[in-house]
Amino acid sequence: MFKNAGIIAFTVGCHFLLAPPVFAERAPLTAAELIDASDLVVVGEITDIEIGTERSHIERGFGNYDYAIDLTFRISNIEKRVFERSETIVVRCFRIKLRKSVMEYFTSSGNRPIPGVGMSVRAHLYKDDGLWRVVFPNGLASLSEDVEVTDAEVIRQLKRGRGFTYLLPLELWIPILVMGVLLLIVVTTITRLRRRKLAVHGLHVRQ
Repeated sequence: MFKNAGIIAFTVGCHFLLAPPVFAERAPLTAAELIDASDLVVVGEITDIEIGTERSHIERGFGNYDYAIDLTFRISNIEKRVFERSETIVVRCFRIKLRKSVMEYFTSSGNRPIPGVGMSVRAHLYKDDGLWRVVFPNGLASLSEDVEVTDAEVIRQLKRGRGFTYLLPLELWIPILVMGVLLLIVVTTITRLRRRKLAVHGLHVRQ
């Protein structure tokens, strides 16, 4: 009975840990909140998109990675803060790529939406480790209520963060390792007892 209960509990636990992650999304900010959260606000056209990988700046523990999505803007107007005279600026958005545990998926999944080349938007930015990052989640805003900002095709094709850095979530590796150690102890003990029994049996046969 207890053995069956343990198997059921382990199965349910695996199902929970391996289920698609549920993101604790940050609620979209109002226009006023976006401005308050910004160090710099620029209006411009996106001229280029580059996608790479970076260690997460939201979940800073080891083994957590995000898509680093760099947008190049051709600036047409600066609405907050004095910015060095330049025609362009590179800003970074992010989307979750990998987390090492289930619990670390309970965070914002990134900037939404991230439009494509040719789209003009208002970018709400903050400085972090020398990078201009887009305020998340909705720091790229439409210039008109009549124009909807949506994800670029290249962004929609990104594999949504559902995987784990070490194949399985950290929460599952711990009981697996514990069970492995216990199994090793049991197998080693049984092997030694069998050898001892065979040795005693051999001694009796000789006598």
